Amino acid sequence: MVATASLASATTARAQSTGTAKPPVEACLDKAAEMDAQAKYDEVADGYLCAAEESAKLPSGEGRAARFRGLSYLARAWAVYTRGVTRTLGRANLDEALRQIDLALPFLSRPDGLPGFDRLAEGWRLYLLGVKAGLAGKHAESRERFEKARSIAMEVATYY
Repeated sequence: MVATASLASATTARAQSTGTAKPPVEACLDKAAEMDAQAKYDEVADGYLCAAEESAKLPSGEGRAARFRGLSYLARAWAVYTRGVTRTLGRANLDEALRQIDLALPFLSRPDGLPGFDRLAEGWRLYLLGVKAGLAGKHAESRERFEKARSIAMEVATYY
């Protein structure tokens, strides 16, 4: 929470000092996009969380805040996954990535959520469960989950 508050105030202060003040939500999203380009996914998650907190302060910002919070959890899951799931601490990372997906789903499944992102999160969850099954030596279950995840990914890709 402290990191996101300082991110918002730092980007707002920088924008104000240059005379190009952006709304705090947009500043947070710009920072998330910048970090995404650098493959710094924990910082991407922080940027979306910052946008969620700033959106929640706005009148009628609850829906946007929920979408950004869901995206924050998805970015955090990706950050955990990219740190590795097959190394010594891999199973703990895998469980944490799954937990982040479970946290994201209620925000992405809302009626005012981002279209298709709830399905994307479900597919990502199935993929991670497939990885987990594979690490446990359950190869048939792993393959089945991978195939379902691929099917959902294709469905979402067709949607967009």
